[in-house]
Amino acid sequence: MRWIVLLSVGLLSASEARRAAQPEIYALVETARSAPPEFAAWGLLRIAESKRLRDPAWEAEVLEEALQFARKARHPMRKRLAPGITQSDSRAAYWDAAYKLGLDRLSLEMRVITLLPAKDKARRFAELQPPKPASPPCEDPLVDDPSLWYTTLRKLNPSQAAVLGAIQRVRTHADIAGAALTILSRRGPVEELPVYVGALAQTLNNVEKSDRAFQASLEAATNALNELNFSLRLFEQPKGALAGGWRAWLLQAFEQPACAESANFIARREAAEAHEKAIGIALPEKAWKSTLGKAAERHPFPAAGTQAARMRKLMFGENAALTATQKDTAEWREQFQTFVAAIATESKSSDESEEDFFVRRATSWTAAILAAPPGAERDRAIEEFIAFALANAASIDPVLWYSQIERMASGVRALQGAGVMDALERTGHPVLVLAMRLERMFPAIEAGLR
Repeated sequence: MRWIVLLSVGLLSASEARRAAQPEIYALVETARSAPPEFAAWGLLRIAESKRLRDPAWEAEVLEEALQFARKARHPMRKRLAPGITQSDSRAAYWDAAYKLGLDRLSLEMRVITLLPAKDKARRFAELQPPKPASPPCEDPLVDDPSLWYTTLRKLNPSQAAVLGAIQRVRTHADIAGAALTILSRRGPVEELPVYVGALAQTLNNVEKSDRAFQASLEAATNALNELNFSLRLFEQPKGALAGGWRAWLLQAFEQPACAESANFIARREAAEAHEKAIGIALPEKAWKSTLGKAAERHPFPAAGTQAARMRKLMFGENAALTATQKDTAEWREQFQTFVAAIATESKSSDESEEDFFVRRATSWTAAILAAPPGAERDRAIEEFIAFALANAASIDPVLWYSQIERMASGVRALQGAGVMDALERTGHPVLVLAMRLERMFPAIEAGLR
C-alpha cells in the first residue's frame, strides 16, 4: 500500500499514517475528542476496548487521553439509591439511572486501568486520586458508591503499603467493606494479618456519623468483617482488636437516629446478631432499636392523572396492548394528537426544578413515541423530542441530559431500527454524533452507553 511506502521513507507523520491505515477509527477518535470530558473518555475507551487499533503506540495514546479526560468528569463517583428509597421518588430515580451509565470519574478511570498493560496497572492506579465518599444526611436519597476503587485495587495484588493506605483512608461507612476485603486479598505472610486488622479496628472507631450511609453499607460491611473474623480464626490469629473495633462501630452507628425509611430495623437487628455470632459478645437489645430520624426529601413529579389516563388508553385501550391496526383509526389519532398537544404545552410548576421539568417532559415525549405506530405520528414525536432535548442541552447536566435521550433511543431502536440513530446524529451535537457513530461501528460491544 502507498501509505506504507511513504511511511517507510519518512514522508508521513504518525498521525497521517494512522489516518491512512484506519480512517474510520481515526475519525472516531477525533469525534470523541470534541465531546465533553466524560463522553470523550467513554468514547476513547469504547475504541480501545474494541481491540480494533492495530498500532500499539496509538492504543497507548488513546488510553492516556481517556485517563486525562476522565479526570475532568463532573461526577466523582457513582451514586445509588439508598435503602428504602423507591422509584416513586422521581429525582432520586432518574439520577440513579443516569449514574448507571458509568460516566463518573471513578468508573471511567477504573476502566482505563483494566485496559493498561499488566506492568503499568499498579503504578498508574497509585497515581489516581482515591474516592472520597460523603456521609449524607437522612434527607439525601442517594449514597456514594466507591466499591469499584477497592475492587480494582484487589485485582492488582496490592502491596503491604497499598493495603495499609486503603485502611487508613477509611472515613465513612461506605469504605469499610472495601478495606476489609482488600486485607483478605493480600498475598502476604499470615503474621501481617493482625497488623492490618488492628489498623482497621482503629479506623472503625472514627467513622463519620451518617445513618444514611450506615444503612446503605451495613450488609456489605457486616459480611466483609465476618470473612475477616473467619480468616483470623482459621489462621489462629488474635481476634480481640477486630472484636473491639466491630463492636465500637456498631454501637456508635446505632446511637444515630435511624432514617425513617429504615424504621423496621430488620437490617440493624441482623447486623447485631451477625456480630454476636462471630465475636461471641451480644450487644444490648436496645442498642439497635434507635430513635427515628428524618426521611429523605421526596421529589415526585407533579400529579398528571389526566395525561397518565390518556397514555394508558393510547397504549392499551380498555384491556390489552393495542396493535398497529387497532391504532389505525381516526379516533385513536385524535386521542394521540390530544396527548401530544398536552405535552407541547406543559409548563414548569412553581416548585419544580429545571431538571425535574426536563425529565418529566422527556418522559412524556418518550411515552408518546413508544405509543405511536410506525409512520408520521412517531416521526413527528421523535422530531419534537429531539428539538426539546437540544433546546435544553446547555442548561441540564450533560450526564442527566443524555440519560433521557438514551432511554428514548433504546426503546425506539427495537421498533424503528436505525431511523432514530440517523435523526440523533443529524443534530450535529457532539455527544449524540459520538454515541451514534460508536454504536454503528461497535454494535456487538454494547448498545448506547449501557
